[in-house]
Amino acid sequence: MTGIEEPEQPVRSEIPLLLTPNPTQGKTLVRYQLTRAEPVSCVVYDATGRTVDVLFDGMQDPGAHSLSWDASRLSPGVYLCQVVSATGSSFSRLAKTR
Repeated sequence: MTGIEEPEQPVRSEIPLLLTPNPTQGKTLVRYQLTRAEPVSCVVYDATGRTVDVLFDGMQDPGAHSLSWDASRLSPGVYLCQVVSATGSSFSRLAKTR
């Protein structure tokens, strides 16, 4: 013990996340819920971990949020959508079909 208190780490939680339709041939709606105003990023990655699209990166108010993602230009395969905030994160797989 050094007598110095460690700062309390914020509790990270899972952000409710839904992608519809899934699988998709084109446009998909990304829905998630925040409990407070905070910086958020929503990024789509391909199977190799390469960033395909940044759907949002900035401050958002608490409540329900929806983002539209057009996957029609991409090859069929599995993609990963990740939402990250200061207090939580979540990811979901999305299948892109022909």
